[in-house]
Formats: sequence, structure tokens, C-alpha cells
Amino acid sequence: MACYFPSYPNRVLRFFFFLLLLALAGCQTPVSDPPEGDEPTQPDEEAVEPDQTEEEGDDAELPLDERYALGWVEWICLDPEGVRMKAKLDTGALTSSMNAMNLERFERDGDRWVRFEIIDPATEERVLLERPIARNVRIVRHEDDPDRRPVVELEVRLGDIHQKAEFTLADRSNFVYQVLIGRRFLRGLALVDSEQTFISGRPPCGDLPGTVDPDDAQTDEDARDDGR
Repeated sequence: MACYFPSYPNRVLRFFFFLLLLALAGCQTPVSDPPEGDEPTQPDEEAVEPDQTEEEGDDAELPLDERYALGWVEWICLDPEGVRMKAKLDTGALTSSMNAMNLERFERDGDRWVRFEIIDPATEERVLLERPIARNVRIVRHEDDPDRRPVVELEVRLGDIHQKAEFTLADRSNFVYQVLIGRRFLRGLALVDSEQTFISGRPPCGDLPGTVDPDDAQTDEDARDDGR
């Protein structure tokens, strides 16, 4: 018995081929950007605690040709304590950091405060500071548990710049510099020359007058990179 196969017009075959292409296209999964927060946190980068919110301040911004030129190490003055010390300008850090020895958290009038000590380079004596805690940050470190650090507001002079800024507190007694100045302090105000140091001289500090010592960069053996 002979089998009968009906003959279909070419346009019908083309129609079914078109449907097959549509079905195959529907099986493909579109590629999308990864959701926010899935990127790994870089070591030594700060991460805000879940209940905290980063807010951009209304910082003054100077035109590019009017911004202060600074070296990668500069003198700063901490007010109102009148302590002058060297600071490393770290454009890789968002928030500035201050040395804090014997750090102790406490409450005052229902608010969170912290007391800590810094070293006055002029006398080698320890100076006690107390500040309210603005927020806390969590620091991810190499081969170590995350570190939760308080953030306080400090008033600092750097050359002709005089402003209040947030500083994370950590024990930096094993590092060359007690202070790191981050991008939040510098943005819109200064440009950093990575080959120069002490461009702005020593700002006035307490009873100490401001001075510009051109020999700072040549004679200061501490003007070296300590890694942080």
C-alpha cells in the first residue's frame, strides 16, 4: 500500500520556520547588570553600618585653577586642642582617619561619646580628646575580622583650609603618621602632588604661629610612605 504525503506550499514551511525561531529566541535569558551590593568589598575600604545613611554635604567647591596645591604629606593643626602634626593625604580613602589610643565609648546626656588619646609631636605627651560619635563604620581587613570604628567630627587647619570634617578613629601608633586626610576633606578644595611634601607649610596652631619652612621636605626623615 503506497503512503501518501501531502505537499505543503513553501510559504507554510516558512511560517513554521518563523515560529521555531521565535520559540528559540524566547528561551534565551537576557543578561543584566548584577544587583547593587553584590560586588566584593575591597580590603581596608570602609562600609557603612546597615542602619546608617551616607549623606553628601554642601561642601564649598573652588574652580580648578583656584584650588590649593598640596603635597602627599602636610602639616595640620587640630583645633581647639592646638596640636600640630603631620598628615598623609590619602586620595584612596573616602573618610579621613585619626590616631586614637585608649579609645573608650561612653554616654553623656543620653548621647554616644568617645574619649581617646593622641600624641603631641612637639612635647611627645598624650592629649586627651572627647567627641560625640557621629556614626560607626565597619572596616574589612586582610585576614582578620571586620573592625567597627566610631566616626567623630574634628576641626582641622591644613594650609589655608580650615574646616570641620569626619574622622574614623583607630589606633595608628604603629604607623608613621597619626592622621590620614581623605577625599571628603579635599574634594573641591585641593589638588595633591604625589611627588611633593609640606607645600603648604605649618598652619598656625594654638599659640604657635604659622610658618613656611622650605627645608621640610628635604630634612624630614619621616616623610616616607608607611603603607597606610
